[in-house]
Amino acid sequence: MAENECPECGKDREEWPDPTGYVKEGERYCCRGCAEGTDCTCEVD
Repeated sequence: MAENECPECGKDREEWPDPTGYVKEGERYCCRGCAEGTDCTCEVD
């Protein structure tokens, strides 16, 4: 998986709400939901 994509949902880093993402166990995800494996929460207000 490319470093500029979320390893859980594959969302391109340019679409992440926060470009720094959410880091868990050395992996960088687009959001906490993906990091915890509960579901992508990027679209949720």
